[in-house]
Amino acid sequence: MKASLAFAIFVFHASLGTAAEFFVAPAPFGADTNPGTREGPKADVQQVIWSLKPGDTLTLLPGTYTQPFSFVKAGTAEAPITVRGDAGGAVILDGAALPAAGVGSP
Repeated sequence: MKASLAFAIFVFHASLGTAAEFFVAPAPFGADTNPGTREGPKADVQQVIWSLKPGDTLTLLPGTYTQPFSFVKAGTAEAPITVRGDAGGAVILDGAALPAAGVGSP
């Protein structure tokens, strides 16, 4: 019985896939050459968004983010994509330097 239960848990766990957590921080702490870990976060939020898969988590480390990005990915009901700010400090999305919507449009 124990062997059957252990096998069932293993099969269930394996079917969940491998969700990953990616970390981003504004430069100079974040760098696009970093692996995207807490200790070596990426700098480009959009670059990380493009790589997300269902079940993944994007954690924004404390700082002010001024680069534009759009969220063009979707998870599933069973494996949503999570975007969150780190509990270690304030995460600010500052779009003040971005052009207003419609500016320069024909």
